[in-house]
Amino acid sequence: MDTYTVNARFYRHFGRGVQQIFGFQWQRMENRQRGFEFLLPNFNSEQGGLFFFHEQTAREGFTWNAGLRLDFGTHDIQEHLQPIFRRQQPTGEFDQRNPDIERFMGNLSGGTGLSWLIHPDHLLKVNLGSAFRMPTAIELATNGVHHGNFRHEIGNPDLRPERSYQVDLSYAWQRKSFYLALTPFWSFYEGFIYLAPTGRFSNLPASGMMWEYRQHDAVFMGTELKAEWKLHRRWTLSSAFEYVYNYNLDTGLPLPLTPPLSVLNGLRYEAKTGSGTVRQWGGFIEHRISAAQNRVDRNELRTDGFMLLEAGFHLNLRLFNQPLQVQASGQNLLDTFYFNHLSRYRLLNLPEQGRNFILTLKVPIGEKNEKN
Repeated sequence: MDTYTVNARFYRHFGRGVQQIFGFQWQRMENRQRGFEFLLPNFNSEQGGLFFFHEQTAREGFTWNAGLRLDFGTHDIQEHLQPIFRRQQPTGEFDQRNPDIERFMGNLSGGTGLSWLIHPDHLLKVNLGSAFRMPTAIELATNGVHHGNFRHEIGNPDLRPERSYQVDLSYAWQRKSFYLALTPFWSFYEGFIYLAPTGRFSNLPASGMMWEYRQHDAVFMGTELKAEWKLHRRWTLSSAFEYVYNYNLDTGLPLPLTPPLSVLNGLRYEAKTGSGTVRQWGGFIEHRISAAQNRVDRNELRTDGFMLLEAGFHLNLRLFNQPLQVQASGQNLLDTFYFNHLSRYRLLNLPEQGRNFILTLKVPIGEKNEKN
């Protein structure tokens, strides 16, 4: 695969708080397939875009922006005929792994947003937009064993461009020792492209279940909630909540490979001495809760929930005027047996790592000597 990329931007500033960006992006990919095993055919792909972005601070604490982008691209994908062998001898017959595909696609995208500092303690951000994405050569023409993902992946030459409409909000509240941020989002996809399990098993070696690229209308929504509480000048308590919900409007089922609800709670300690051998030190302990993922697509495995405990510490030292950084951490300290729903190893029913310890020593080179 040879890839050539061009990026150009022109910036304009109009006094205080007003800026504009004009830009152009172009990329060409040339793929040449060799060897016996097949995943992708020979193809040439080009994608380009012209865009304009405007940002303006209307008054103190209030900023709005808007942008427009024109995308266009072509795919020239060659047919691939795989020779059929019997007893290591060619039969003269061929298996078509993918047809000739020639596609040209283009469309407009745009968005607008605002940032409003309502009060020194309150910040609100709102963004609205519509995006366009053309299917890739992989999504159109792949047909073979993806050894990194342990599955036979099949492209769909009839895929059309993807169109999305989205809105996202961000609200942050900060006081002297407390911070809270909420970021909900909602998206509608017209012709969402995704990889889904078929329930059929491939006849190719080391392939497992066949997964194919599909396209349906879908809705995504979710939120992230993050809070930090500074209990003391050295102690900080934090908590983060993440959830994503999606729904396939054509099949009435969830989409595959959706992350489950998760909660991460942590406690950190940081201290600085300012002189001596130990200049800074600290530690942390984190507890992650991941819910079971039972909202799965047809032929997709369900995954049980789990809890993980992790802890560690770090030291910033200066020994003989040489700075050193020592870090140690322990992962999955309770040696929990669990599966990660998004892991490629989930297809093989292989669990994640058990109890694991990491010790790291960093020696900065070339840092100027510090005078005590």
